[in-house]
Amino acid sequence: MITIDGGTGTILHNGTNYKSGSVIQTLQTQKTDTFTSDASTWTDVTGLSQSITMTSASNKVLVQVNLSILNGTTTGSIAGLKRGDTFIGLAQSGYGSRQNGLGAELYNDRADVFRTTSYSVLDTPGTGTHTYKVVVDPNSYTVYVNRSEQDGDSASYSRGTSDITLMEIAV
Repeated sequence: MITIDGGTGTILHNGTNYKSGSVIQTLQTQKTDTFTSDASTWTDVTGLSQSITMTSASNKVLVQVNLSILNGTTTGSIAGLKRGDTFIGLAQSGYGSRQNGLGAELYNDRADVFRTTSYSVLDTPGTGTHTYKVVVDPNSYTVYVNRSEQDGDSASYSRGTSDITLMEIAV
């Protein structure tokens, strides 16, 4: 049960007093396997999503993403974030023909490495259960998650992990 303490203005959740800015819950999904896509449009990164059930419609969700990724072919690929089918954290205008995404552009001219890009978005999703998912736009080139393009089986190559973390923040 959610109530507001009239004297202090703090949120009471099942008898617990949460002051503004308190973290109410933290949820995380870590992706340890690999993913590859050469799609021409935005594509969900399989296994890199997390759902949260809000305790209050006015609270916020801090979404943090750490992504080990590479496009070893050319420039033009980017990552993003969706709540359900809606992009969040992206500017809606002013980009012309340029890619509009979160984090760094994914190109690296070395096919034997991957890079890490991180980004965060503060969202107010409202009441209910919401699923956040990491998406990539390979732009018809190939992106590799948690591995390099060459991905040789020797000590000269490495693999990474990626994660998405959600924190419900009391307002």
